[in-house]
Amino acid sequence: MTNQPKASLLFLLPAMMACLLVVNSDASAQERGSLATPYAGLGGQRSMADGQLRSENGFVKFRRNIKIPAEVEGKLTQLNIEEGSTVKAGEIIGVIDDRSARLAVELKKAEKLEAKLNAENDINRRFAVSSRELAEKEAEALRELFRKNAASRFEKEKKELEVKKAGLQIELADIETKGNQIKFIARSVELAMAEHELDRRQIKAPFDGVIEIEERDAQQGEWVQPGSPIASLLQMDELKVEADLPAIGTGDRIYAGAPCEVWVYADGKDGEPIRINAQLGFVSPGINSLESYRAWAVIKNQQVDGRWIIRPGMSADIVIK
Repeated sequence: MTNQPKASLLFLLPAMMACLLVVNSDASAQERGSLATPYAGLGGQRSMADGQLRSENGFVKFRRNIKIPAEVEGKLTQLNIEEGSTVKAGEIIGVIDDRSARLAVELKKAEKLEAKLNAENDINRRFAVSSRELAEKEAEALRELFRKNAASRFEKEKKELEVKKAGLQIELADIETKGNQIKFIARSVELAMAEHELDRRQIKAPFDGVIEIEERDAQQGEWVQPGSPIASLLQMDELKVEADLPAIGTGDRIYAGAPCEVWVYADGKDGEPIRINAQLGFVSPGINSLESYRAWAVIKNQQVDGRWIIRPGMSADIVIK
């Protein structure tokens, strides 16, 4: 009787070990499945448990960050900015010596005015028309006298020739008028070119932004060459959020123009994100090594007490709902 429980235990031991192997095998399979899913990205960012697609490695960057260059050679006589200055599109931030350019504009204005007066001058034509009318009347009178033998053929033909001459003078006046009109157009073009040369000496902000100055940027009083950097202009009212979005099996949801929500972590990843409705501005046509599309969306930025809420370099996510 004492050996019966031992026999029972020995009989049950293989079955218990088989059950443990099955449980461990299932756990390993689940673990492998969670690592193999294409949406199990860094930190679980790409989980689709809620039906959303969420990006990886997202961050805020400048949409436009450019070096404002000098366009012509000359001395930088004015520099109207300081680092941190806020400028508007079209605002003059610097001037390259423009004295000769301004004089050239004034000269071309005078030449254009002269050409305009000549183009509008019709005195020669009006005089030629009057001369022809008088010559026609005199020729008609001489023809009548010739018929009465009171004038010679020579006098009659001479006056008829004067009529033809007056007609040719009208044609010549018309040609001169057209020539003066062409000269007026040419002077207008020359004035526009002179004004363009003057405008190139005025360094203007191409868009609204914040000025940043580096040591290698030109200083007031320096001689600059075409392309010399004057300052950097950083756009802050519109920024770009760039991130990797899952590619496998998501092509019908990720495309340029697709609605999305951008989450910006102004206080770090552990803080509550700023959520902004946007749309994808670009999706890369190819898939990168992370089996992802590189994508970006443009977002609007705002100021509070003179400070921008969102800044380039902040972590961010793009969420496709």
